[in-house]
Amino acid sequence: MTCARCGQSLEPQTGKRPAWPGSLDFSPGVRLTARELEVARLVAQGLANKEIAAALRISPGTVKLHIKHSLFKVGLENRVQLALWWVWRELRAPAA
Repeated sequence: MTCARCGQSLEPQTGKRPAWPGSLDFSPGVRLTARELEVARLVAQGLANKEIAAALRISPGTVKLHIKHSLFKVGLENRVQLALWWVWRELRAPAA
């Protein structure tokens, strides 16, 4: 499946959706763009799409598209799961 607006593949990169939350894939195969990661971080902070749009100086529609792409790439179903994924990702990151 591809996005009608930008043509980007919306298929989860693992080929199927992982079971939540035990088998989420944090391997290099799951790649979000820098902007998708930035939007995910702001979703995890509890911001609404309009607030994210204002913070990043993009349209709310673009925010919605970044969220949609992120959900499909990681194999999630909603923004709450995306927020939890972001927090879990940050907790698993090696200490700098």
